Amino acid sequence: MSSDDLKTALGGKWKVYKSEKFEEFLKEMGINLVMRKAVANMSPTNTFTIDGNSITINIEAGPKKMEEKYTLNEEVDRKTDAGEMVKSKATFVDGKLTIVNTPTEATKKVVTVVREKQGDDLVMTMTRGDVSAKRYFKKA
Repeated sequence: MSSDDLKTALGGKWKVYKSEKFEEFLKEMGINLVMRKAVANMSPTNTFTIDGNSITINIEAGPKKMEEKYTLNEEVDRKTDAGEMVKSKATFVDGKLTIVNTPTEATKKVVTVVREKQGDDLVMTMTRGDVSAKRYFKKA
């Protein structure tokens, strides 16, 4: 699929309106109870900017702002929100943007994030080990 397909599918600003098993996922990530409750109650926005094979995801959750940058099919070193160093690789196949985050520490687990359009929604499925969660977004 082309970057135009990616731009059509995900480009623009999206806002979370529903989550499934998100707190369980945060627990698996090692996030403490107080922080899990706070994060689970936020409705962040994700803004996707696509330029050729380059993807920028700006995430706004309350006062916190984050930016993730990827080039399709290239591995990058980055620090996650949880403070883990990972090697991340983004691919776009069959309408799904998949980001695989492989920790640099052998004792940590891989986290896979898949974003795809389902009807008018953007669905983000996050998996670590055998724990998966979903977040549903509408165009903002």
